[in-house]
Amino acid sequence: MATVSIPSAMISLAQIRELEEYAAHAWPARHTAMLDGWMLRTSDGHTKRANSASPLSPSADFSTLLPAIETHYVEQGLPPLFRLTDLATFDTADRLRQAGYAPFEPSWVLCCAICLPRPPRPASSWNPRQPQPGWPPWPMPPD
Repeated sequence: MATVSIPSAMISLAQIRELEEYAAHAWPARHTAMLDGWMLRTSDGHTKRANSASPLSPSADFSTLLPAIETHYVEQGLPPLFRLTDLATFDTADRLRQAGYAPFEPSWVLCCAICLPRPPRPASSWNPRQPQPGWPPWPMPPD
């Protein structure tokens, strides 16, 4: 199981979910299925991120989902891999350990203010295609 560490004090669960969705679109899997709030991604085993189960909005007891998730990956000829964020229920990591899974190769998610929703643009007459006051003349005059 891979774990993703995002300090909860710095980012909300809604923002974690949004980042997970952005990451899934930025590094797409060939096939994606949803199972009770878990995103099950498969891509013929080429990368771990695109061949793993991640919680987006888990609603069911994980112990009842675990066999179904394992079956999904086994049927694809892939080992079950889990990416855990704070979106997982509090006992998910413990249940995975009890089932014989162990953490490996943590994923680091880095974010900054640019990743968060941008504030509205100020109303102005600025046009990036028009020279602005103080810019040198264009085309530059010959010396």
